[in-house]
Amino acid sequence: MFYIRFLRIIIICLAMCLSLQSHANQCFKKKKQLTFKPFKQKKFKPNLLLETRFYYGFLAYHHTELMLMQGHLSGFELSAIYKTFGKKEWQKRHNYPYISYNVFYSPLTGHPALGNLYAIYPALSIPMYQTKNYYLSFRTGLGLGYITKHFDPVENYKNLAIGSHVNIFINLMFNYRYHLTPMLDISAGLGLIHLSNGGIASPNYGINLPTASLALAYKISAENRRLYLRRPSIPVFGYKGNKVFIYNIQACYATKDMGNVVGKQYNVYNGGISVLKRLSPLHVVGITLEGTWDEVNQDVLKQEMGDTTAISFSDVFRMGIVPTYEIEFSRLIANMGVGFYISGKKTTNSEVYANIALKYLAYKNIYLLINLRAHGGRAAFLGWGLGYRLEWNYERSKLP
Repeated sequence: MFYIRFLRIIIICLAMCLSLQSHANQCFKKKKQLTFKPFKQKKFKPNLLLETRFYYGFLAYHHTELMLMQGHLSGFELSAIYKTFGKKEWQKRHNYPYISYNVFYSPLTGHPALGNLYAIYPALSIPMYQTKNYYLSFRTGLGLGYITKHFDPVENYKNLAIGSHVNIFINLMFNYRYHLTPMLDISAGLGLIHLSNGGIASPNYGINLPTASLALAYKISAENRRLYLRRPSIPVFGYKGNKVFIYNIQACYATKDMGNVVGKQYNVYNGGISVLKRLSPLHVVGITLEGTWDEVNQDVLKQEMGDTTAISFSDVFRMGIVPTYEIEFSRLIANMGVGFYISGKKTTNSEVYANIALKYLAYKNIYLLINLRAHGGRAAFLGWGLGYRLEWNYERSKLP
């Protein structure tokens, strides 16, 4: 009986297959093929703006040698701005900042020793407070600036501010943005522009420009509110901040071309280790111990102590302690600290110094480094180097 039932089931299945095949052949002959509409994903247009900004300010002479070049100035800037919506996690953690790419021009004060200033730089505007119609942010820009006239001992000896054509361009600004219409924004800002070569060439007092600015921005397309529906959720900060420590070890090299002053080029070697504690997913604080060998210090000590006096390694090598703060933007890390020397002979007007650095995690725990040191508002050196960063969670390490 079982075999008979099994054969009946097979016969019925074969009959159904033959029936479906004949039906499919008829549909093919009559060109009645089944069609399926492909799923079309809507393309989300990004929030892009074009902005023009007018600057007005003055040259602040922080050294008496710059008094002759002081005066008022104007500037113009053209920007392409991208309003983030959380495509990457760090954007949401920083409350959806604006990213801009900017071209800047200024004739400066009109002094014949200064010339004109051109700059190109990216900037990040992090919201401090925002509503539906207005937006208050702090804008940080870092790039390259080109000044048409720099110091020359024969042809341009009055320009004691800058010793090179190419310089670091920094633009810091508090910016207020108001949504005037769905397509137009207006904004006003108060800021400071700084131009310096980081001590690569001398002289290098730098140029500081306090500014006020007004801007008008046009949205290339109406703001796409649907972008905000795609904002990713932030994962829970699932470990205790006081149990997470970060250890850094790094080294960098810098050069000082003082050919315009003493006819020599000097080398600078710097290295340090730091122990930091994570306060949040973005903010880290700690302490850094670093050492610096600056060949300039060796020549300065020879002039002060005399060529006949022996100068030891400990006289030139300077150790420093730096309370350190870091803020993270995905792979990019901004590092700031104010330190003081604890060893070595004094060769500068101040034993207190400032460190500003950018780190980029290029491969796993290895990062590229740009480090700027300044004494009394004047750049001492601009170093380039490598570092290794290890983050250790003591809370998780105790788990079995």
